[in-house]
Order: sequence, then C-alpha cells, then structure tokens
Amino acid sequence: MYEPRAALADTHDLNQGDILTGVLRPMTVAAGNFVLRDGGKVKYPASPKSLENSDPNLRLMHEVRVENHCIVVSNSCDNTLDYPIFLAPIRLFVFPQGCDTPQTQWRVISEAATGTANPKFFYLTAAPEFNLPRSEVQLNLIFPVLHSYLERCVREAGTVRVCGLKPEAQRHLQWTIAALFGRNPREDQDWPSREDLQLKVAWLEDQIAAGSRHQEEYKAELTAIKARLGFAR
Repeated sequence: MYEPRAALADTHDLNQGDILTGVLRPMTVAAGNFVLRDGGKVKYPASPKSLENSDPNLRLMHEVRVENHCIVVSNSCDNTLDYPIFLAPIRLFVFPQGCDTPQTQWRVISEAATGTANPKFFYLTAAPEFNLPRSEVQLNLIFPVLHSYLERCVREAGTVRVCGLKPEAQRHLQWTIAALFGRNPREDQDWPSREDLQLKVAWLEDQIAAGSRHQEEYKAELTAIKARLGFAR
C-alpha cells in the first residue's frame, strides 16, 4: 500500500497520499476563538460589536495539536503551486466493542478497506517498516495550510515525510474523497416501506446486542423507528 519517499525539502514536492508526522494541526475554530488585537497584546473575548463592525483588529486565536500522522489529500499538481495544501489527520483504527475474534475482525477490516458505507474514513494498513500502526484517515477533518505554514513546521517543529501511497491506494483515496463530497445523503427513513423498516429494527437490535461502537446512535434510531411503526406506547 505504501512506497518510500525522499526526505521533504520543499513542500511544493508533496504528492497526494504522502504521509507526514509531526504536523501542528490548527484545531477547528469555535466561537471562543475570536479576540481583538491591541498592539502586541490581545483582548479576550472579542465583543459582539467588533464582529458586527468587522473590526480590523479582529483576529482568531487557534489552538494547535501535534498530530502523530497526517495525509496529504490535495492534488499533487496543485501542491506544486502556491495553493493551500489540504491535509487530514490520521487516527488509530479501533475495532468495535465485542469484535475480538480473527473472523469478526477480518470482516470489519475488509469492509473498512473496500466498502462504501462510510467515506468519512479511509483505511490504512499497518506498515512496521514505516512505523505505521493500523489506522484510518479522518476525511471529515480535512484542513488547509499554506506552504509557508508547513515549511515552518518542517524547519522548526520536526515535521517529516514518512512515506507515500502506491498508485492503486492513491486512486482509492481519490475515489473515497469523491464519494465523501459527491454522495447523496439519503436517510433510511426517507424511502422504505413498513416491511423494510421492520428489517431495520431487527438489524439495529442485532448491532446493539453485538456491542457496536455506534451504540448511542443506533439506540436513538431504534427508538425513532419503533415510534414510527407504532411499537412504542
């Protein structure tokens, strides 16, 4: 799935699918990130009036987090230019609760690597030669950085390129990104008949009993469907 890459000397040399370690990721902004610049200091919190008037001293103060691994998702040809580089954090792959046999674990891994049910995540196999554990890319947390930002991470924060994806894996990453942004988010409650929903009830009950990692989501959905079917009184 992976192939070696040269040490990162110029961020314009990044390829889609390159895996980096040590990136300082700016966390997603929230309401509390607004501050006002006051000379060399900042005032917190920024007043509602400063937002309303688009005060020229209005700023965002970011928290940053060191990511063990990130992957480049922007196109290789775009990375050669001065466009922002799009990165996505990588997290450890965790088996659902109760999935503790080789047979059940293989089913989960196979679905993660080849399935289409959840394009928010992209499965990455373990690679001891690159010190990579079994992981998944969090495509729902893609974030942009400028070349100057990433270059400083390389120079001063110790960010390095670990490896890259082979062409087949890169194509599957591209497909997953397309599926994430191009999918039609049709909900199960929008189309099925009563008989179909009864099948969904049985499936949800089985998933909950098996200890799925989506327990709370499945329980809430089960309650809603049962109410719709008139099971709940």
